[in-house]
Amino acid sequence: MMNRWSRLCIILFFLSILGASIVHAKTARKALSVDGFYVDLYDDFSWKYSHEYKRPINAQTYIKTPIQDFSIWVDDSIWRTVESDIQDQLEFDHISGDAFVIIVTDASGPELAALKHLSVDEIRQVFSDVEVLMDEERIVNGVQVGCLDMLAYNGETEYRFFSYFFSHESKGMIKVIAFSEEGTFDSISPDVFDLLNGLVIN
Repeated sequence: MMNRWSRLCIILFFLSILGASIVHAKTARKALSVDGFYVDLYDDFSWKYSHEYKRPINAQTYIKTPIQDFSIWVDDSIWRTVESDIQDQLEFDHISGDAFVIIVTDASGPELAALKHLSVDEIRQVFSDVEVLMDEERIVNGVQVGCLDMLAYNGETEYRFFSYFFSHESKGMIKVIAFSEEGTFDSISPDVFDLLNGLVIN
């Protein structure tokens, strides 16, 4: 199986060919890797990781959360809204049935670092082995959020959790948690990242 670095290098190679005709470009062009990472491409073919993420153009359905300042843009040809058994919780199923997203909001919440830590502990209560693959901050539609990528194992199956977090004393708290079996994550990850990057915080 091709590793993350190899896939990114291939993408950058083809994008560099595509951009070769733009001889006099003065600004960076953004490209999205298959792993959900944006990179800034320059006219001399150098690049660097970008931590800024934007709502995808194909996300045309606007959904409000129970908290006024939080909303999300969704591509409803890819994600189906599911009625949740939990009050004030939003849920979405991928059309393939292989991925799920839960959005949890609250009028108050802990600081961002504590919120991420609590979320890892919650998953560890269900899964016997949890590995944090990535823990970083991102700028999503102009607002800084926390991002966690986790691998969880329950003794039989590996699951992948990719999540965004935000918490503010006056705005409240939101967690957008996407998950699937690890074996199917790579194939549907572009759709997962598109949904996550539809998050809007006013």
